[in-house]
Amino acid sequence: MWIYNRVEGAVDPIEMLEAMRLKKMICHASGDITFPIVTGFYIYYIVQQDMDSADYRPPLGDREAFENEWMEVEIPLNFVIRNPTPSSPSEKTLSEQDVPTFLRDEITKKNLDGKLYKQSHLEIDLSSKSDRVEWGHARFNRTMTPGSAFEITVQWITASGPIVYDLIYGWSRKAQQCGYQLIPIPADPLAEPFVEKRFEKSSENFSFN
Repeated sequence: MWIYNRVEGAVDPIEMLEAMRLKKMICHASGDITFPIVTGFYIYYIVQQDMDSADYRPPLGDREAFENEWMEVEIPLNFVIRNPTPSSPSEKTLSEQDVPTFLRDEITKKNLDGKLYKQSHLEIDLSSKSDRVEWGHARFNRTMTPGSAFEITVQWITASGPIVYDLIYGWSRKAQQCGYQLIPIPADPLAEPFVEKRFEKSSENFSFN
């Protein structure tokens, strides 16, 4: 958006950034120079060209480790540039392509979790209040569409209730400041055990509207 609003003349911001990436002027924050430009909440940095500089740091190049620690979400390009108003279902006829893959008549291997969601490590104890190790995971939508709910599932095993409450309360307060509404919903309202030996695993869904 910065390029779109400030560079004069007809310019495609994505093409410009992609050209800069191919020239190794910018790079994904993971250090993976082959990772393309993606619109949305993705982090890139300006590459230090002088390798003899004291500030030069070689890229790590470990995208898998980076994605396990950072939540990056894509926004469809047409919403980033043109910012259209999502049309209501009554304004168009839904086709098979408009229906989410997991709701289509035929379920295939392409409809698995990995296509719709991403997962990352979740720092539960942000304020370092606990005297023990507390950790969790976050499962979230791969793409955010303006005007639609965005789902985040918080999963934890080794975490205490007050610490998790402080985390969610902080999210709720910050969401309101940004004009979002955080709504807690059951992660799996129809959960049933798949094996006889059950183990308890706590999780909760949150939907941003």
